[in-house]
Amino acid sequence: MRLIINIPDSTPTDAGDLTQRATKAFGRCHVEVDRPEDATEAIQAIDSEQFATQARAYLALAQRYGQPLTLVAFRFAVPPDRADTLCQALRLSVGGQCRAEDLVYCDGQGQMLMLLPQTPDPAATGFCERMVRALHCAVKTVGFAHPERIVYCALVAYSAERHGTIAVMLREAYEVLEQAVTTQRAGQVVRPGDQPAASP
Repeated sequence: MRLIINIPDSTPTDAGDLTQRATKAFGRCHVEVDRPEDATEAIQAIDSEQFATQARAYLALAQRYGQPLTLVAFRFAVPPDRADTLCQALRLSVGGQCRAEDLVYCDGQGQMLMLLPQTPDPAATGFCERMVRALHCAVKTVGFAHPERIVYCALVAYSAERHGTIAVMLREAYEVLEQAVTTQRAGQVVRPGDQPAASP
């Protein structure tokens, strides 16, 4: 795996420290720090229109052929000025764990989206549980304490009755994320309609 991180204003010392941290956090991969002249963000994001176009195509296939489709949303409970940078770094780290057809996107609000085509709910649940554990390790190594309180995960499986557009799936995923944060269900895979476990 080859990981490239764009840092517009980094010094050689910053670049060396970042390379060391990324290598430790993301495992055996070749890390490069790039400082483009005209870069305006620490990490380059996937264009939102590209995500929307591909997502609509996957939804059309699911609607036409009855294929399973799962949308997963992650939110990272860190200060707003660090949320998107962390999200982008984690997006790069998890890319190698996804299939070639999976779609990964950071929405600019410290939230990472994954669209998993041809993935039924049980397989998606297992994938999300593995991803939460991997993100816990990466978040801790990057420098955040108590990773078990940081990563929130919402899973929305495509339903022909409820999801006429990808926007409807996204709205539902964001609503589930809000509920997960409100009920403090970090580290869990939460679905629409899930209720928090009763206190003992």
